[in-house]
Amino acid sequence: MVTMTKHIEYTKTIERLERLRSSTNGNPRYLIHFTDGTTAKTQSDSMVAYGLENRENIGVPVLVKATPAGMVWGVTPVE
Repeated sequence: MVTMTKHIEYTKTIERLERLRSSTNGNPRYLIHFTDGTTAKTQSDSMVAYGLENRENIGVPVLVKATPAGMVWGVTPVE
């Protein structure tokens, strides 16, 4: 039996956010810059972009959930 991974999880610290063009449905999108120099984009029409707008997760370790293609769909502070 082959099991497929539906998402990828990793812990990083967000350094800054860069606003991208909105999705075709008008929802916000972001390019997330991490402190280790890597970046990731939020998934189109994902609720995570609205949570990132609050900027409460910048500078703290977060658990990032992404699709196998690397599109972020979840960000949760690590306690």
